[in-house]
Amino acid sequence: MRGGALAVVAAVARRPRLWGEALRQVRLLARRGGGEWLRFRLVTAYGDPQRRPEPADVVTWLAWSRRFRALDSGQLHYRWPWRR
Repeated sequence: MRGGALAVVAAVARRPRLWGEALRQVRLLARRGGGEWLRFRLVTAYGDPQRRPEPADVVTWLAWSRRFRALDSGQLHYRWPWRR
């Protein structure tokens, strides 16, 4: 395992709440053909398809993805700050 990938795995391993989402995203990546989609994400995030993702960025993205999925499924309700 390359150093960058190992750092990402270590960062996610320290956050058990993200384990399920990480597995979900790995399965999605495998179904999408992986390479092209990952290159697209690296270009949109860093402007360079060869750059390794930062572990903190992967953790942030997994947390966002987990919250978004929960919101989309109705498990989490967003309370607008201006409504009481």
